[in-house]
Amino acid sequence: MIHSINSIFLLVISTIFLVASKPNISWNSSNNHERVPSFPSEPPFELKSILPPVTFAQLTLIHQNESLTVQQKIMKIDEIINALPENILQQLPLPPVFRLLPQEIQEMIKIIRTAKNLTMQEKWLQMTIIIESLPQEQRIMLQQTMPHFPLALSSESKDILPNEVWNNLVAIYQDINLDKAEKLKKIDGIINALPDTIRQRLPLLSPFQKLPFNIQQQLRAVHMQHQLSVEQRLQKIKAIMESLPLDMKKLILPQ
Repeated sequence: MIHSINSIFLLVISTIFLVASKPNISWNSSNNHERVPSFPSEPPFELKSILPPVTFAQLTLIHQNESLTVQQKIMKIDEIINALPENILQQLPLPPVFRLLPQEIQEMIKIIRTAKNLTMQEKWLQMTIIIESLPQEQRIMLQQTMPHFPLALSSESKDILPNEVWNNLVAIYQDINLDKAEKLKKIDGIINALPDTIRQRLPLLSPFQKLPFNIQQQLRAVHMQHQLSVEQRLQKIKAIMESLPLDMKKLILPQ
């Protein structure tokens, strides 16, 4: 089951920690466990007829800037796109791979991509949640095209966790010799060893807090089961998210 950990890493960790706006882990790492998708040398040509010339030129410079990591390019592009007027945002097409999905899924992804109140990490997290709810064939296709955003620990968790535990988690997140699967196992071991009184206070990501109370309790219950392995915990959380009806999944979309 380890091969599936990377693809749902964002989803699982989000039920324990909040996504911070500034990640601690760089894409430029000596870690060779993860294969980072290459970044295109220029924006999609179809955007040229939609975007103002100056905007398209700015995006082209970012695409061709070899001093930027993939994550930095995505975040800079998102900043420029977010500053566009609403009438232009609505004209922007989804990447070709998303256009193969059902129309209602495309609409959900478009809402997320054009949400100005979300950071790029939060957008990536919510798109990951949607992708994890798709049939396996569609899910695999999309997972192969989407880079994974690293996460950082949140100040909200820092206020809850003992200092020693917090420092241990930070050390794991910053350890470039560990891949995401190894980090997840180490983090799970530390969290699993905490007293229940502390584990019960760890927050869900704010979009998940919009879900019905019983669903939130199900997610929390998974993390309270000490006997579960990482793989078993992943599968239980994934099953909960996949079981939600479409209208409930829409609750976690930006309003």
